[in-house]
Amino acid sequence: VEELLAMKADHEASERMHADLRDVIRAYLGARYDAEESIQFQQVDLRGPSVESLFVDVPLGIRDDRSQAADLVKGIAQRAPGDTSSLAAETGMVIAGAAQVILDPGWKSSAVLVGSPGQGKSTLLQYVCQHYRALHLGREIGPRTRKGVAGPSRVPFRVDLRHYARWAAPVTGKGRRPDRSDPTTWGSLEEFVVRDVRAQVAGRRFRGRDFGWLIQNERVLIALDGLDEVANTEHRAQVTKQISSTRARLMPSARDLVMLVTTRPGAHLEDLTSRGHFAM
Repeated sequence: VEELLAMKADHEASERMHADLRDVIRAYLGARYDAEESIQFQQVDLRGPSVESLFVDVPLGIRDDRSQAADLVKGIAQRAPGDTSSLAAETGMVIAGAAQVILDPGWKSSAVLVGSPGQGKSTLLQYVCQHYRALHLGREIGPRTRKGVAGPSRVPFRVDLRHYARWAAPVTGKGRRPDRSDPTTWGSLEEFVVRDVRAQVAGRRFRGRDFGWLIQNERVLIALDGLDEVANTEHRAQVTKQISSTRARLMPSARDLVMLVTTRPGAHLEDLTSRGHFAM
């Protein structure tokens, strides 16, 4: 009897903890939804109209290599063909709408989204994250999304890699970083995400173990924006390695994790793409 009562108490405590954690995540998603409701123009530090009102889907091309991701894009292109035949012929890639692909319930691949400045990479990630936040919060989903996408939501964590690099770089000399567990080495992406959540939820508790529980039990998107915006080339290479090692740590226990990285052509991508863990 004592063992059964102890098991019951442990289960009830665990359920209360997870309910509190879900409340914290809803608060975080609400804060980020309001903060990112308008288009963000990184190059000139301006905020524009709402994401939904201005967003126009951009073409996403993937190598026709018979991978799961390529097959999914091919199927989407066949179901909802766009005006991309000339682009497909020119590039030899399978092409469909980028948001249409990423928000499709069948998309489960991590990917590097490569495009020139101004081609909408950051806006695409912002739109996708806003869509998932709206689903969690019970907010109205725009007509563009309702028209082309139906599927489960993800808990989105959007990271500006410029901010991450500034925070994560080792501190030398007498410099101190009270918000870093070890300021003498590169800070992890997981620690940066945990710090960002805590900053958004007005002092409510959120720890590394909570983030680990989310990865294990929820569908999660980690959207990493602007690898090419990390100006220091050594830092950019280190950020690339951190992205790759983060995926390696999280994937073995993840329920359903997607990581997306945006960059312009020519950035340090070998650590991400050479092993086939990130589609491109």
